[in-house]
Amino acid sequence: MAIKVLFSLPQEFLENIDRVAAEEHRSRSELIREALRSYLETRQIRKLRLRQVAEHPALYDDFAAEFKAWDAASDEALLYFENGLD
Repeated sequence: MAIKVLFSLPQEFLENIDRVAAEEHRSRSELIREALRSYLETRQIRKLRLRQVAEHPALYDDFAAEFKAWDAASDEALLYFENGLD
């Protein structure tokens, strides 16, 4: 059962959502659901990877810089999402 949720978005962000939804021939709700699913999946993967690094740091010594860059990039992407920027 779908539950309706009321929340606020900046006008420009909503316009971007509507533009992308129109370009992809789908509803605003469908686009937002997919974006949230993607965010939750990415967050879960990020938590798993960080846990793996914490539990077995020696295995990931060579990848430390790459993980830090990936972590910073995901933080930046989240800020863009939260602020409604493309």
